[in-house]
Amino acid sequence: MTGLHKDKRFLVDLLSFLFDRLDDDEAAARALLTPAALRQDATSGGAARAFRELAAKQSMVAMWFDGVQADLSRPRVAGLNVADAMIMALVTVYADHPLFDPGWLADADPPEPPAAETLDNVVELRPEQP
Repeated sequence: MTGLHKDKRFLVDLLSFLFDRLDDDEAAARALLTPAALRQDATSGGAARAFRELAAKQSMVAMWFDGVQADLSRPRVAGLNVADAMIMALVTVYADHPLFDPGWLADADPPEPPAAETLDNVVELRPEQP
């Protein structure tokens, strides 16, 4: 993502937005934890899984930001940055939020096109019959 590595304010805004939305999700999940829901969750594990998922997302976002900060001093490498793509996937979940900035997506670099028309890393198991 070109913009992510040029403008630190952009990074802070996106990161703050994403962490705030994850905090909103956590508050909403906690609001659903009634005694009846907790009894049902003891058998289904749904709420516990939701909280683990939120913790995983928060951890991924924090690791991404740490990585971006470390990368700011290095030259860009061509190709798809999986971590950047993952963060964009996470942030698009909240595209309908009033504080969402569509510019975050406009700054995303599209994946580079394949070098050739055919895939060079595929081996046919059964050659085509004439």
